[in-house]
Amino acid sequence: MLVKYGELLPTETRSFKGCRVFSYKELKDATAEFHEDNKLGKGGFGVVYKGTLSDGSEVAIKYLSQGSKQGNEEFMNELASIIAIQHKNLVKLKGCCIHGEERLIVYEYLENKSLDLSLFGTSTMRVLDWKTRYNIALGIARGLEYHHEQSEPRIVHRDIKAGNILLNKDFHPKISDFGLARFLPYDQSCIETERMAGTMGYLSPEAMKGHITEKADVFSFGVLLLEIISGMKKNDTRLQIDTQYIVDWVKISLDLSPYVMFLLTNLLLIAMNLGFPTTRGR
Repeated sequence: MLVKYGELLPTETRSFKGCRVFSYKELKDATAEFHEDNKLGKGGFGVVYKGTLSDGSEVAIKYLSQGSKQGNEEFMNELASIIAIQHKNLVKLKGCCIHGEERLIVYEYLENKSLDLSLFGTSTMRVLDWKTRYNIALGIARGLEYHHEQSEPRIVHRDIKAGNILLNKDFHPKISDFGLARFLPYDQSCIETERMAGTMGYLSPEAMKGHITEKADVFSFGVLLLEIISGMKKNDTRLQIDTQYIVDWVKISLDLSPYVMFLLTNLLLIAMNLGFPTTRGR
């Protein structure tokens, strides 16, 4: 049984469909009352905090926006998407909490935080060498392969981006944030929706039209690969207008240098070698 919108779970900690249910007090204590110093980041649906549970284990706690219909939807999608799946390149769910209008999701804590901080963060962040970048790209591809080929039903993430890739202490990547994810039955290749979802710059043409398909994830992964290879963000307004979007920048660079083609070809083969049926069409 999956909890329905607005349904209040018991406040005591117990097992719930393989998902530990935390009390609000536990998570409040773990984060020193959601103190600013424990804030890891902020997204469209809420804030993520670092917490230390009573047993000493460290976790990441996503505090969804209070009273938000989208927050409720994200909460349900996230639990439904990852409560029963296990893969080394997918972030592990530790539990959840519903307290009145409050919605919280608890994940494993990953020491090196999100990929965007390593790629685009301050000079104090570790510079990623080529072997590390390759392994990060390979891990993300394996996680997506699991979504698209091994999960039953298949899962379309719909928001693959640098900010949703978390890195552990060894810089192994894990896909996170399944709030926009949708299940894709094996007898369907596409689901139509009235609402566009995702992050501009990573969205495929069909995703911008509300079409939910595995190809949308593959397109987003391609943009992310370009960021990993180049160290550039998906868009940079400091550049000339015809090269501000990384895909346009690559097109122009390919015309100027055959080395760029060699580099891109070898790294893009990561996805193709993993057997994504949609990659070759990209």
